[in-house]
Amino acid sequence: MSALMNFQHIVIKLLNSTKLSMKEIAEKSGIKYPTLVTIKASLYHDLKLSSAIKLANFFGISLSQLIGKQSINYDQVATASHTCPEEQEQIINLNIATSLHNLLHKHNISLFELSKKLSIARSTLYDLSQCPQSSPRVSYLIKIAEYFKIDIEELIYHKMYSSYQLTDSTLRPLPAIDLTAIPQWCKQQIAHGSFPIKNVVFVRQDTEAEIAVVNPTFTNDIWPPLSLLFIKTPKVHPCLLKYIIGIIDDEASILEKQDDNAFLCLKSRRSYSYTKLHVVGQVLRACPQIN
Repeated sequence: MSALMNFQHIVIKLLNSTKLSMKEIAEKSGIKYPTLVTIKASLYHDLKLSSAIKLANFFGISLSQLIGKQSINYDQVATASHTCPEEQEQIINLNIATSLHNLLHKHNISLFELSKKLSIARSTLYDLSQCPQSSPRVSYLIKIAEYFKIDIEELIYHKMYSSYQLTDSTLRPLPAIDLTAIPQWCKQQIAHGSFPIKNVVFVRQDTEAEIAVVNPTFTNDIWPPLSLLFIKTPKVHPCLLKYIIGIIDDEASILEKQDDNAFLCLKSRRSYSYTKLHVVGQVLRACPQIN
């Protein structure tokens, strides 16, 4: 099955998995009702990025999951209403243009050459490289991301979601473990007197998702000092998140959402616009530290 056909199949399966009507989904997701009806009837052979982002946010999944690059547990999909700032689409289009320019330069390939390799009209690629005023088609972005071997998030979010190497104080590499195995791993590390929680420690849930175990003592007093935070690499827009990890002055800080455009640093108590932040993590939950 092609990436595009797989993408269409996933979207229809997600729509069928909810007990909500199409009108209710339209109201909660922000996607126009006729668009949803057409998608469910398999009449669309493509989808605008803006609609894809709204669908992913509504179902609480990443774009990579929506296009079939990462698996989805349909039994655990939970729908929710979300609102995003109106300027988000234009920011994303600017990110795509910047990312595309960087990729062309990095791989030493021209728009004309890329057009021939991907069978995408040169005018379409040129439009993407010049910050288009309208939302681009997902099929084009899938082809570009696949060609350059990157996640679609890296293409559309640019630096906002670039990987930033957060490590413990010794820069020691950690073993790959499953998220469900983290408590046992913590116990083993504590037993050996080598539990590295001074800063941030990255472990892997699998080959795709990163999970960080964080001692939140640098975040003021919002969480008890004897607790751990579990954090993952974000795959949705910051405006949908309550707590994020951002890099401020080359240090990781936890920030709390104040409104659609502002986050409060829990250490300095200063407010930052999400467009100015290098967001590298999404807080999943807090739990008691294992003694």
